[in-house]
Amino acid sequence: MRFVSGTLVSSARDMTHLADCVGLPRKARYVDVMATRLERAFEFFDVHDEKGLMICIRIMRSYDSILIEKFFSRINVARMPLEIVNCLMDRIWATIDYGVQHFKYHDNEGQNGYNDFWVNAVRLNVEIHSRLVIRLPDTEAAKAFRRAALFAKDSRWCHWWLYKPLGHLLERSITSVRPNNRKKMLVDVLNIPLPDERDIYGLEHDWPELIDSLSSSLIIQPSDDATIRERIISLIDKVRSSVAFSRGRAALRLTYLYDANCLGQDESKQFGQALWSRQDAVDKFPSDTQLLPHVFLRLTAPDPELVGRIFRTQILSRLLHEGISEDRLTALIGSAHPPTGQSRIFKLELSDAKSLLDVILDWQPKNVEFDFGENLTSNHAIKRALGPALADVVLPVLSNDSVSAQQDRQVA
Repeated sequence: MRFVSGTLVSSARDMTHLADCVGLPRKARYVDVMATRLERAFEFFDVHDEKGLMICIRIMRSYDSILIEKFFSRINVARMPLEIVNCLMDRIWATIDYGVQHFKYHDNEGQNGYNDFWVNAVRLNVEIHSRLVIRLPDTEAAKAFRRAALFAKDSRWCHWWLYKPLGHLLERSITSVRPNNRKKMLVDVLNIPLPDERDIYGLEHDWPELIDSLSSSLIIQPSDDATIRERIISLIDKVRSSVAFSRGRAALRLTYLYDANCLGQDESKQFGQALWSRQDAVDKFPSDTQLLPHVFLRLTAPDPELVGRIFRTQILSRLLHEGISEDRLTALIGSAHPPTGQSRIFKLELSDAKSLLDVILDWQPKNVEFDFGENLTSNHAIKRALGPALADVVLPVLSNDSVSAQQDRQVA
């Protein structure tokens, strides 16, 4: 049925006009009244003006709606006039600020609860804002990042629905800042709270982490040395005392700072002591860090020789005697790529290189006939790692005399 005049009107206009005139809501509590119908109508409708886009945002059901990709993909945002982008962002900021004030409510019994409507509305608007932010000028993108960083510190932002879109906004806003200006944002990145600093437990893996948005070349000592020193001390304490996930996040941030030579001698020593204060009972590497084994080779440790022995026992020996796995190959390859300015952090003996060459050449993919995908994925990952392992780790140690003609043909 169409409620139109003699002129051609899209189904999306029909549906929104009908809903507004009759007073049909998108949802009635948990019952879908018009939301799905409206979304389907807009799937076949192209809008490029501010009013149409705001109507589109209003009828979206969730932050992963298919309409987001249709109207706010990177290409579509790049085509939007900057004036429309600015108008949309002003309205979205207002919606976010208003929605945050209504996150929680008190029921008749005085118990606190979350208002799912406003949590979902803020989640949706934050996700859309994260897509629009790529169009902002450099200075405005930096302002958007700092404003989003305040959200990360706001105790009201504790519902797990908000973690991923907030991470998208932080990541996309900081990567929209030119590298030269991004260097000045190190303190802002380090001050993003760790999960346990916000009392977040259980779904903390979705909590945003931004340190990998700064490469070593973008990490420099800020002029406000006291501020960063204070945060570094705090992060070292978190490595020493925090629960698993926050300990790993703190260790990751300090590893980036260490690689960029931003840790003082005493700080590096304290970091190493805190890192090795808790070791895994099985592999003996520092526990609860989420760092790959080869990373420990280049970090400060109370006993540097012990690190090499553990790496040789847990990675190299297990490769030789228990077989090839993706994780062990990745660690071995990583040991051959030291940070800039450092020498190779792990060297193979000639006998180990010969044995490892035999193991690599004898490797056979796992059977995938009755597989649910794990073996197939593992086979592909190992195949991708075999070449770098040979080229970067094994062959540089071997001479022509130590490789047989048959092995030479197999490698070729």
